[in-house]
Amino acid sequence: FGDFYPLMPYSLDNASWLAWQFDRSDAGEGIVQAFRRADSVYRSVELKLRGLDPTANYEVTDLDTRHSTRVPGRELLDKGLVVELLDRPAAALLTYRRAEP
Repeated sequence: FGDFYPLMPYSLDNASWLAWQFDRSDAGEGIVQAFRRADSVYRSVELKLRGLDPTANYEVTDLDTRHSTRVPGRELLDKGLVVELLDRPAAALLTYRRAEP
């Protein structure tokens, strides 16, 4: 069980990105799915996450590249998570987990 957050307005436009977040605040973890559609001219998007602890740090992992980075919760909430996809169409799947202090 957890929360679902649309991170962008829903659209059927083939030039738009689409993204959402599944959050398990009780476990301090979640998943972000982002989709770059075939006609999108934008290679990246900034997604402001929801439901995170602003005082915690999070380990964010791109499941395609296995690259992980530690990001402050406040940054993910205020500035957002940058997702870059060079191909189109393409999809990204990222996980996050509250990091130990």
